[in-house]
Amino acid sequence: MARKAKTPKAPEWLDVEFVQELYEKRKSDGDEARLRGLAQTFRTMVRLEQKVTVPKEYASIAPAFRSPFMRDAHSHITAALTQKPPVAHVEPRDGTDDAKRAANVAEKWDQAAIEQMDKDLDADTIYDTAKCCVRDGESVIKLVDRPAAWAHFPKRTTDEQTGDVETA
Repeated sequence: MARKAKTPKAPEWLDVEFVQELYEKRKSDGDEARLRGLAQTFRTMVRLEQKVTVPKEYASIAPAFRSPFMRDAHSHITAALTQKPPVAHVEPRDGTDDAKRAANVAEKWDQAAIEQMDKDLDADTIYDTAKCCVRDGESVIKLVDRPAAWAHFPKRTTDEQTGDVETA
């Protein structure tokens, strides 16, 4: 019979309050707080809920008008981004047949997971996700790890520090 591995005990100082403090600190950080404010503004504009202030001198001759520009831009950008169905792609970790087969299985699993989410929620999850990202002004980053890309760069010497850079 196999023995269960012991789960290491967390330090006493690492508790829910500590994690919540870290979250709140990050949330109130300058750029993060600004982006959260912008996201709320964009959401309000997309739903056409923004308050329109018309000076009282013009209230009788100028109607309050909310432009649907943000909503139209929102739907057009999302439609352009999701025009074609997503294609899951997993790079094999090396050139062996086992790694290629494992990457193929991972691609099929990702594609099946997307289809299952769509079926369970009865919605186009990729479209909805893209719609939320566009509305909130978020970016989607393609993360690629290619160690070979750094292969021709000179290696640091043992006494060289990270900040040491030679300029021409």
